[in-house]
Amino acid sequence: MPKLTMPERTYGKAIGCLIDLYKKEPGFIEELQKIRSVYEPAVIKWLDSSVPQWRRLQVELMQAKDRQDDSTTLSDANIELSKKLSYSVRRFYGGWNVKSELIDYEKELHDLAYRWHLKAKWSGVVLILSHINDVVGIMPEGDETTIEMPVEVIEPMLDKPPLPPLIFKVTAYELMYSDQGEIVREFANKLSDYEKELKSLGWTELPSAIKTHASWWFEHYVHGKPYEEIAAEHSVEVTENSVRQAVFRFRKLLGIEIG
Repeated sequence: MPKLTMPERTYGKAIGCLIDLYKKEPGFIEELQKIRSVYEPAVIKWLDSSVPQWRRLQVELMQAKDRQDDSTTLSDANIELSKKLSYSVRRFYGGWNVKSELIDYEKELHDLAYRWHLKAKWSGVVLILSHINDVVGIMPEGDETTIEMPVEVIEPMLDKPPLPPLIFKVTAYELMYSDQGEIVREFANKLSDYEKELKSLGWTELPSAIKTHASWWFEHYVHGKPYEEIAAEHSVEVTENSVRQAVFRFRKLLGIEIG
């Protein structure tokens, strides 16, 4: 059963895939690091004022890593630090508004992104948020920004769910009259109805090819690779036209300008 998601999550995942690619591009990273070094004190100042506990929580997370704690302990430490950041980041991120002390930084990052063909209104703000994440160090080394975060981390940053929770209860007495298979089928039917109702409210299946389409967009616009050449690197089912259409849909999804 495919994952369901709200349109905003698809949008955010696509942005994350693209930022991952940019952060692996040597020339872009060289320019980005020069700008970051100038504004990192302002980023830390924002963290100190918005999330005063971040340093203590970061130390606790590093200590857990040094002790080589199991993955559950590290996940709990990440979740605690992430929760502290959630509300502040949502205020920061909402409506693309940037705190006054970071306006100049946002503009420089926006200009950098435009020079590298990432011509989108969100580019500067997202690159600041990426910097905040790198300073705090929530993501373990080697993980990408597109890592699936536990729902308890991202939930405080989201609007109220469109539907109340689906609750399915089984009493001991029901097991006297129904076997396990019957109960599982009943739950599956209720879950299917719940999914249909979510889809009627605008939720969709999470696209499985977002990462691939992000890489095609990147190869075409950043590396200047023709659609035909990108298609030739894949299976026979991938044609020049299918690559062109996927790149167009990806650009339209993220509101990226061309020219």
